[in-house]
Amino acid sequence: NNTQALSIVSAETDNGSIKAAFDRFELGSLSQIIETDTQFIRGVMDGFVEFRNLKTVPAFVSDLTIKNAAFKEYPLGDIALKADNLTASKYMAQLTLTGNKNDVHVIGSYTAAGATNALDFKVDIKKLNLNTIEPFTAGQLRRTKGYITGNLNVTGKATQPVIVGDVYFKDAGFNLAYINNYLRLKDEHIAIDGKGVYFRQFTILDSLGQKASVA
Repeated sequence: NNTQALSIVSAETDNGSIKAAFDRFELGSLSQIIETDTQFIRGVMDGFVEFRNLKTVPAFVSDLTIKNAAFKEYPLGDIALKADNLTASKYMAQLTLTGNKNDVHVIGSYTAAGATNALDFKVDIKKLNLNTIEPFTAGQLRRTKGYITGNLNVTGKATQPVIVGDVYFKDAGFNLAYINNYLRLKDEHIAIDGKGVYFRQFTILDSLGQKASVA
């Protein structure tokens, strides 16, 4: 049975609430409205988004999964997202991306309190296929291969995030549209802190096998 469903229920109890529930909901049902010749987004979504306390202090809770997610015809994998703001001015989120050779976990919070606007997120990239990133680069990366791994901590303000961590390229390759050349990163390391980005014995090979080192 492949029947999909979207239900929206409102209630006057508990200071008013609205709950949207998704059951095998095809995201293509919505994206086809704006598509021309390329599939914008695809996947099967289950879960719910609930808005609570609409008459007093509004809050939301969500628990969503998207199976076989795809963006611009590029497969992404399976996405799971849990988020809420049950604590005043604090937004909690937990996001995972698995499948399609990906294994990424993001967990943390955003506090919107006065001038604080504090970010506190941890990004655990066990494996992120570069082909998953390609459709989000506006055509700047093409013919991608390989993957990245690493860990990042994101803190600071939303307008001035501070990113600290390490990213490793493993057997990576891509055509960089800006120079129209195919580059390869066999086993390279980038370190990031609040002051800058550092290349640790970073070697790039072009399509002719010529080396360029960045330090």
